[in-house]
Amino acid sequence: MSQDMRLKLTLRNESSQNPLHLSSLAPSSGWQTDPPHHLDIGDEATCEITTASELAITMRYGTHHIGLHLGNGAFSFEPGDARAEGQKLDGHTAELTLILA
Repeated sequence: MSQDMRLKLTLRNESSQNPLHLSSLAPSSGWQTDPPHHLDIGDEATCEITTASELAITMRYGTHHIGLHLGNGAFSFEPGDARAEGQKLDGHTAELTLILA
């Protein structure tokens, strides 16, 4: 039997010129803390989701397309042109910080 997995995702806009807007998100429901719809220059926001099964997440901020997968004690991500600043998998909790520049 699989245990719930929780993802804590922190997004930081380090662009020197542009605020970022969330233009697509799947899944759009089930989040304990929703991903931000807008990230001003220099802003940081954290979102969280928990799943009892495997879950694939896609999101787009401006030109940044991000893919995440979690479930069954595993976590992987494809940050696109975002930069991973920190990542951690501790039991059934995954934490990731992505820098969008």
